[in-house]
Amino acid sequence: MLVQSFDVINKVLTERSGLGESGESYLVGSDFIMRSNSRFFSTPTVLNLYAKTDAVEAAFRGKRAPMIVKDYRGVEVLSSFSVLEFPMHKWAILSEIDYAEVLVPIDAMRKRVLLVAFAVSALLGAVSLVIARTLSKPIQEIRALIEQVSVGDLSSRSIPSSSISEINAIAASVSRLIDALHRTHTFATEIGSGNFEATFTPLSAQDETGKSLLKMQSQLKRLMAFAEKERALRTASLLEGEESERNRISRELHDGLGQILTAIKFQAQSLPPSEKRDELMDLLDDAIDEVRRLSYNLMPRVLMDFGLNAALQKLVSQTAERADITIHFDNALDTERRFDEQLEIGIFRIAQEAMNNALKHAEASAIHMSLAERENKLYFTFSDNGRGFAFNSLAHQNGLRNMHERAKLLGGTCTIETHQNEGTRIEVALPIPDRTSL
Repeated sequence: MLVQSFDVINKVLTERSGLGESGESYLVGSDFIMRSNSRFFSTPTVLNLYAKTDAVEAAFRGKRAPMIVKDYRGVEVLSSFSVLEFPMHKWAILSEIDYAEVLVPIDAMRKRVLLVAFAVSALLGAVSLVIARTLSKPIQEIRALIEQVSVGDLSSRSIPSSSISEINAIAASVSRLIDALHRTHTFATEIGSGNFEATFTPLSAQDETGKSLLKMQSQLKRLMAFAEKERALRTASLLEGEESERNRISRELHDGLGQILTAIKFQAQSLPPSEKRDELMDLLDDAIDEVRRLSYNLMPRVLMDFGLNAALQKLVSQTAERADITIHFDNALDTERRFDEQLEIGIFRIAQEAMNNALKHAEASAIHMSLAERENKLYFTFSDNGRGFAFNSLAHQNGLRNMHERAKLLGGTCTIETHQNEGTRIEVALPIPDRTSL
């Protein structure tokens, strides 16, 4: 009975009406094994031929659109397919014809058109030639433009025009395609350059490329935000560790080496007066002053004890005396005003770095600093009349980076303006935390 059923199926499927010389219909089970005989094999293929092709897989996935694929012989065919479902079986039924045969009528039609065109051109002469050129030139230009776009070249924006509305409609569609590709390319370029705030609207609900780019943009923004947060935490930890180590070394210099030098000075004072004793006393005074200066630079106790205003005043007086330079400091704040400890340390370190750059690199002869509070922000400005510098100067990179990092970690900004031989101006704006005490 099963053999008779297969015979009936084979008889129905071997009917090739409308399928040309190379067409056939056949059945494939869900195990991708043939359930009918192939017309291309002399031996039976029922349950003997494995036919897992793209078309069979598409049929079982529920697709219905015809496809150009390779069949079980490896031959390119035009395939149409569907699924037959029975209580205990699920088969795919496919009707296929060699793609080369499909093209035969098209080729024949093209030949007939060429023959007709040749006959018309022979009869009508120059008039027909003008008409042919009128028809073919814009089409050829559109085709060349499409070929150019197909290899990713979007450089051409010249769209051919014609007196024929259909050709103009095709040209307009190609123009819209190029514009859409330009938009997508521009958006991808913006993302690639790090502009994750660039905007883009998908071309349609089916624009999978646009949707993928938007998803990539969102993921990159999250990754960059996470990386920035991690970087800020690492930098904050480093700066916190650096300040802690500065504080420790400062205390050791002041309480350790400073006390030892002071004790030595007291002992030296008991020596009989002599030229050597006076030289020793001078050297000890210099050593004690140097230890105090180093201790102050590392972590000035005046900053911890009396606040930012007192620390900056002392920095100005010590620097002006040591470097023989004019320094003006305008402080618009109450001298007793105190801020968050990290805020005060940040401003002081930026002032130290700016002062060091002005003396060491800019060769400035005058410096102006100011401190003011506006709209719950603390503003520190620094300017000198030095020779300025180039931003790519290696001598300034670490110092500039440190100033920017400190301002950024405190939620503020650090703006630097400089030109060769025109001095340097630094402005720092930091938000004042709510916990700031007066």
